[in-house]
Amino acid sequence: MIQRYSTLRTLFLILVALAQPLRAQWTKIDGSHGGSTRCLAVHGSDLFAGTDGGLFRSSDTGKHWIPVNLNIAVTVSCMAFIGDTLFVGTHGAGVFRSTNGGATWTQIDPSSINLNIHALLATPDGVGGTNLFAATGAGIYLLPDHGKAWNNADPALTSTDVMTLASEPVGTGGMNIFAGTDGPGIFLSTDNGATWTLKNNGLSPVMRNLFSVNSFAVTDSGIYAVVGNLYRSTDHGSSWTARSALPDTNMPFVYLVAGMGSRLFASNGRSVFSSTNNGGLWSFTGGGLPKNIFSIIYQTIFCFAEKDSLLLVGTVAGVFGSADEGITWGALNDGLDASAVSPLSVSGRNVFAVGGGGYYITHSPDNGATWAPWTVDTVYYHFASLASNDSMLVAQTDYPTDGDSPVLRYNAADGHRDSIGMRPPYAIAVNDAYIFTGGLYGFSEVGVGRCSVDSSNWTFFREEIGRASCRERV
Repeated sequence: MIQRYSTLRTLFLILVALAQPLRAQWTKIDGSHGGSTRCLAVHGSDLFAGTDGGLFRSSDTGKHWIPVNLNIAVTVSCMAFIGDTLFVGTHGAGVFRSTNGGATWTQIDPSSINLNIHALLATPDGVGGTNLFAATGAGIYLLPDHGKAWNNADPALTSTDVMTLASEPVGTGGMNIFAGTDGPGIFLSTDNGATWTLKNNGLSPVMRNLFSVNSFAVTDSGIYAVVGNLYRSTDHGSSWTARSALPDTNMPFVYLVAGMGSRLFASNGRSVFSSTNNGGLWSFTGGGLPKNIFSIIYQTIFCFAEKDSLLLVGTVAGVFGSADEGITWGALNDGLDASAVSPLSVSGRNVFAVGGGGYYITHSPDNGATWAPWTVDTVYYHFASLASNDSMLVAQTDYPTDGDSPVLRYNAADGHRDSIGMRPPYAIAVNDAYIFTGGLYGFSEVGVGRCSVDSSNWTFFREEIGRASCRERV
């Protein structure tokens, strides 16, 4: 028995030793830029971006980004400054404070506040200090001048999802504070958050008796509120008047509004529009921004900011900037590595990856040692799957944009793109002779499609595979 035990022990040790070289050794490589950017903040010469992948800082107006370590993997949803102190609101972890430019952080009293933070607002407290208000998934909370503990600003709103905050200077040193909620509507405080009054006069409910308030903007012409449509108040919130609808018949609702100089900017979640007459007339200014059919349901533009005469937006695909008041846009995502990478395709030493929230294809010719953008498309596609061989890359888009097809073929030598038709597939593959797809080809027809690599003519195999739903790679 002893000899048998010794033999088994020896065999076990040998197997462990042999297994050691098989341990996966992973190295992070730089193959992704962009990602959902939820908020932007300007402080001095620095620009900060809050993303689904954490916090980033740029000292050259977005040309290059570096990560700011919060020591926790979390979505940064909002930011505010009091002097040089930076406050960061998150989804699920509450509020963090840094007094040294993000080198170190302190989580502020997480046990006393709802940890889903939608907005932060810093306002004078009337006695020489500054209050910080937090809009959360369960009410409004107040942090008195650089305090360490949160106070519930209005216990009556603890069951209310507060989405946005804004402040409006009134008289000499006075301040109105507006809170937008998902349900009751707009609340106003004229006494630094001590009391709140409902102010919905002139608003139309989004549905039934619900007033979902998504955004505020304060300008010299009044305060603007997004409640499904855009409204303006010129009497400090006592009454509201609807502004003109956005010129998008498929998506006329407004998600976001911002005032920049003499212009008012608004977004319906998938495009940007500008107005020079306080929302009386709108012009489309969103050319070059990422979009897809899912923008009808899911918001792809999250925030506005302005720095050094550059208009900035945070989108599902990262940060974009415009130097001509929104007429043209360019991506500003170098170093903004805030996106999950999916999918991948490998052919020889060539590696293709989709990042930037699904909108960018990047390419490495040397097994991931170096990366560069694969294409620069004027239309941004949302890529769901990739397949490649030595001469081409084939990409599947969730849904086409601007009338293009959901299957795109790129030449490996010069990146030239052409569309090769068909309905959106579930999966895609390619070899030296054919492109294969698996998916839905009619309201009740599923199966495999095949197309020659040098044509756009498809053959479909349905009955041969028993009309199976082909969702996996062929």
